[in-house]
Amino acid sequence: RQLLLRQPEMAAQLAQMEQAQAEARSQLRELEEAIGAGNAALGQTAAVLDSLGSAAGWGTWDLLGGGLISDLAKYSHLDSAQQNTQQLQALLSRFRTELADVHMAPQLGEIAPGGLLQFVDIFFDNLFVDWAVLSQIHDAQAQMEQLQAQISGVLEKLSRLHAYRLEEASRLDGQITALIAGL
Repeated sequence: RQLLLRQPEMAAQLAQMEQAQAEARSQLRELEEAIGAGNAALGQTAAVLDSLGSAAGWGTWDLLGGGLISDLAKYSHLDSAQQNTQQLQALLSRFRTELADVHMAPQLGEIAPGGLLQFVDIFFDNLFVDWAVLSQIHDAQAQMEQLQAQISGVLEKLSRLHAYRLEEASRLDGQITALIAGL
């Protein structure tokens, strides 16, 4: 450091490298936070899809004449899917915030509110209502699978950017070491 003070152009070069290195490290931390938030949201989509899958199974059984038991089981799983969806909404909000920190604003799908036909299905149990509810469950599954694919795509971009920034930080470390060693 003392030698660099006597060589102003090298000191300026070192200061510039150290600033770039600090920026790269800061971006790495932000990317890691975004990746963590994205992975949490992705995991939650799997929980929603699991609940919807169980509800769809019971919905199919209900369509075939399952009665009140299949209605109750189906709506138990739909309630679980709704709770998981509410948690997913919060995780998506955090993910969007973290993406903004790394200057990314991808279009992630919105989750439609779940207003399934529970009252009608239980009290007016017939083939048409059962079919309508099962159709809504399948629509929700398709929507969730699309959101899951979008989140996965964003996570892939974040991972590539993270790898690039990590390489950049490592390269800067080497350059700083070489500059100091060359004195």
